[in-house]
Amino acid sequence: MKIVIARDFNDFARCIMIRTQVFVMEQGISAEIETDEWENHSTHYLAGDGEKALATARSRLINNQTAKIERVAVLKEARSQGVGTELMRYILQEIHSYSNIQTIKLGSQNSAIPFYEKLGFQVIGEEYLDAGIPHHLMMQRINT
Repeated sequence: MKIVIARDFNDFARCIMIRTQVFVMEQGISAEIETDEWENHSTHYLAGDGEKALATARSRLINNQTAKIERVAVLKEARSQGVGTELMRYILQEIHSYSNIQTIKLGSQNSAIPFYEKLGFQVIGEEYLDAGIPHHLMMQRINT
């Protein structure tokens, strides 16, 4: 498995293709809201096996002490094979390397909560709807 930070248009386009497949085609989220104003302010990650892109996610800084992971998507054919876990561990390692970050947040679909709990995230607050799908805010504190 190779994980890279999307550095050019082709990598970014592959990230968007995965997100479109997972969020728009599978989950029925509107294509109009799948991309947003944070695309150009985020670091985009791409995980693949050879030339085949299998998963993507993005991260961004919310403030000097908080990072957020968003748009985590794994193609159906690559699920339950450790691809998502490997991608998340890579992203967490990247974020942990920023000396000032103390908290990492993400909005998890309810069905993915156990996945993120295994990575050290905890549910914070009440359920909310994002694009009509039940979510919970999750957080991981970094010991500094």
